[in-house]
Amino acid sequence: MIKMGKLQRLLSLNPFAFIYYNFFCRNIIRDKGKFVLPNRGSRIELDKTAKIYLHAHMLLNINKYPYSKAECYLRLRKNAELNVNGNVSLCYGGTIEVHNNARLNIGMCFIQTGTVIICAHVMTIGQGCLIARMAYISDSDHHRVVDDQGNITNWPKETFIGDKKRRVVK
Repeated sequence: MIKMGKLQRLLSLNPFAFIYYNFFCRNIIRDKGKFVLPNRGSRIELDKTAKIYLHAHMLLNINKYPYSKAECYLRLRKNAELNVNGNVSLCYGGTIEVHNNARLNIGMCFIQTGTVIICAHVMTIGQGCLIARMAYISDSDHHRVVDDQGNITNWPKETFIGDKKRRVVK
């Protein structure tokens, strides 16, 4: 017998997106039994050179109000890479965007409503992160600032959030 919670979750999935992204999309490389679970209203845009490596489940557009038409967005641009290393839940109104040649590593985390995550270089969100509503997380300010000699002073930097790797200084 299927419990009502599981049945509701199955009915909220976008069946066409589920089948396409888990069985036909060449951009998604997944471990056996790991899936992208796009609920209705999930908007996914993958450049033909972008890659998603699924080592755990990724739930998109969850926690919506009944009959809501709310959306969430997942966009990977040219040569972008998204590594999902723990179960990730992206609530409605959320956005994850990985720019050209950038890499986003995500551990097990819950990303609340309205949150925007934009990766322009390299970003790691560690295991067990709970990201609040309407948070804005980025590893770049998306424009260049130059000094008097014309040198760029604000290059994007590698960003770690949560379960970050410790570095030993010798």
